[in-house]
Formats: sequence, C-alpha cells, structure tokens
Amino acid sequence: METVLENLDFFTDDVSDFKNDLQRKLTQVGQSRDQERNKITRTTESMKLAIKKSEDKLLTENAELFTAYEHNLRKSIEAISQVEKEITSVRSQADDCLTSGTAVGSSEDRMIYNKFDSLQNRLASLQKGVAQPVFQPCEEDLVIVKNIDVGKFEISGANIAPPIIGFPTKRIVDMYSCFITGFLWFNHMFVVSDKTNKKVKYFTEHGDFLCELLFTDASPYGICHMKDTWVAIALPKVRQIYIARLNNMKAEILNNFRTDVGYAGLGKGHDGNTLIASMASNTPGESHVDIISFKGEVLMSFKNDPQLPAPIFNFPRYVEAFQGALIISDWRKDCVIFLHAVSGSVLKEYRGTKESPLINPYDISLDKLGNVYVLNGKDGTVHVVDTQCTLTDIIRDTSELLNPRLLAYNDEAGLLAVTYGAGDIKTYYHRVPLPQTAKPSISSHDTSASHHTPTSHHTPAFLSPPNSDANTRSHSPAF
Repeated sequence: METVLENLDFFTDDVSDFKNDLQRKLTQVGQSRDQERNKITRTTESMKLAIKKSEDKLLTENAELFTAYEHNLRKSIEAISQVEKEITSVRSQADDCLTSGTAVGSSEDRMIYNKFDSLQNRLASLQKGVAQPVFQPCEEDLVIVKNIDVGKFEISGANIAPPIIGFPTKRIVDMYSCFITGFLWFNHMFVVSDKTNKKVKYFTEHGDFLCELLFTDASPYGICHMKDTWVAIALPKVRQIYIARLNNMKAEILNNFRTDVGYAGLGKGHDGNTLIASMASNTPGESHVDIISFKGEVLMSFKNDPQLPAPIFNFPRYVEAFQGALIISDWRKDCVIFLHAVSGSVLKEYRGTKESPLINPYDISLDKLGNVYVLNGKDGTVHVVDTQCTLTDIIRDTSELLNPRLLAYNDEAGLLAVTYGAGDIKTYYHRVPLPQTAKPSISSHDTSASHHTPTSHHTPAFLSPPNSDANTRSHSPAF
C-alpha cells in the first residue's frame, strides 16, 4: 500500500507539473496574442495616419489650385474693371470733342476711336478668359494646360506674300529657345514640334501665329500629317501618341494611346490607317522601325535584315512611306535606307556621292512624285533623290542662318521649307522637272502587270521583290 501511495504522490507531482507547464504555455499564447494585437493596432494606426496625410495633401493641393483659380478670376475681374474705367474716360473725351465742335475725321478724333476699339477688344478678350477654366485635365501622367487662342505673330513683315519667306517660330511668351523636332507643311500652314518649350505650334505659311498646344509632363518629338488638319504627335518620354486637329482656329486633342516603347519619329502609313514609328536606341542592335495601329499595337517590326545577319539601323530618326517602301534617315549610319514594307529587306541605301557624301542626315521629305529630299547635316545641303534612288539635284543655302535641322516640301507651290537651330523657318523655290518617258518597272514574274493601265505615280524600280542573294543589293549612286 505504501508503494501505491508513493506512486500516487509521484503521479500527482507529474500532473501538477504538466498543469503548470500548460498554464505557462497558455500565458505565453495570451502574451503573443496581445503582442500581435498591439502590432496590428499600431500598423492600422500607421495606415490610418498615412491615409490621413495623403488626404490632407490632396485637400491642400486642391485648395491651392482653387485658390490660384480664384486669384486669376479676381485679377481678370480687376482688369475688366480697369478697362471699363478707361472706356468711360475715352467716352468722356469723345463727348468733350463733340461739345467743343472738333471736326469729324481729325487726328484727335481718329485717335479716340482707335483707343476705344482697342479697349473694347481687350474687354472682350478678358471676358472670354474669365469664362474658360485655367486647368484642363487630360491623362493622369500628361496634362494639356491650355489651348491658346488665335493671335498674330510678333514680327514685322510677316504678311509678305510668297514665294520666298522667312520667320521665327519663337514667341515672346516662350520661356526657352526653340528646339524644333518635328516639322509639317500642309493646308497652307506650318506645324512645328518645339521640344524645349513642350509645345506644338501652328503658323500660316506667311508666318502668322495661329495657336499652340502646351504639354507639361513630356516633350513632343515627331509629328506627321494624317488627314485634313489632323496630326499625330509622339511623346516618347511617356510612351504615348496623341492625335490633334485644328478646329475653329484652335488646336484640340481628339485621342491618345500608349505604346510599348517611346517612339521619336512618326510617319503616315501607306493605307492611312497605320503609323510608321521609329525607336532610336544608343544600345547597338536595339533600334527598330515599327508599323503600329491607332491602339498602339505593333503590326510589323523591322530590326534585322532577313537577308543579312546584321541590324538594319544604327539610329533611325525620320520616316516616310512611298508606295511599297519605307524611307528612313539613319543619323549615325550616314545614309537614307529604303526598306521593303512587306519583307523588311533593305532595297537601297543612299549615301550621297563621292563629291558630296551624306554625313549625319537629318530630316527627309517627299513630293507627290516620290522624289526624296534629304537634309545633309554635314553642310546643310538638301539632296534630291528620284524614285530610282538617283541624285538629281543638290540645293545649297547661301543665307547666314545656322544649323539647318528639318525640312518640308510643298507640291502646290514648288517650295521647300527648312527650319534652323534657333527655330527660324525659311522657304526655297525648287520645282522638280517631271520625268519625260518614265515607265513603271515590271517584275519578270509578274504577268498580270502588263494588263494594268499606267498611272501618274510610277512604281520605283527597286520595289520589285528582293532577290534572295544578298550580294545583289544595289548600292548608292557613285559608290
């Protein structure tokens, strides 16, 4: 019996120890639970505090915007009040003239009328400004601040009639010197893309300022004409392309879409429903030219020549399309590349002549016959190349303007316009002679071509399907 009692005592001690151990573990669980609860509480409080700070920041920024808007409204109202006082003063002067019997048509009478008309215009402009919002939101990472109304460009002699004109694109309101990266001439107006001032500007072909689009978060680069007054604008920094048009003498945004990469050069596709876009990279072998849709989808991409194991481009910049060819100026490769729009094979590479080689060619432009105008960066000359990739003319600039950059050709006027480093635009007369006995080139295996009626736009000879032998590729004239 004593043995049993001793065993019971040991058993009781074991049970007591086990109970104490469970109690300790239970206490530890409770402590851990309290610690986690406190941790969650602290995290929640931190999140609430962060949310509160964000809300306060947004409220502060909105308050600042509304304060600035209210301040601008008050300034406009004060300006209107001042103009009204001046109008009253001028009206009083006019009454005094009538009372004193001043003759109608005198210099004093005309001065008062001119001053009155000027004040009336100022009042109408101010009233219009008050009615319009100061801020016009667009996308989350790109804001169009304002559309500037029609006005006159601040230079003398801007209304001189063609054929030869010159005028600056820099305006008094611009904060920086102009750096033009895109240039168009259509519908009797010039459109330029000003990178440093983040603007796309519209001018008449006589030099009068029309309107402009001002961007805040990105600089516009390449632009191309789509139809009517529609243009496409590339903003490579934010990887977006905008479609704008001129409506009632004001530029407005119609649409925008994102792209996979930042494109700098833009051209209109053959079918009018696509864009040709160039992406120039400092990394060897990464530059490419794409055909994209108006949703940013890459339909075709050209990077390597299928006939040669080598990249096509070094630094493609400006692009054009004529019939079945893409025409690309490669600034670092010192040539203009003619690319087959379907196979991606290099058809021609124009490098100038031995006497006048291309060195850092900048912009290219086409006329309706397919003649290519190439702006040579080395000496500022313009090479004119026909549809057979043959040099037909070299235009040399004799002015004192420096650093020619971009060009555009106007078929109707027979004028060539060039932009310069300071943002100036100058036109040159250059009428390309029509071909006398040009015949379309017919591929040997194209039997149906003989039944087609020749058109005024002849097919370039180099657009026939490329030969599989890479060594047969034609080189530039004189090389």
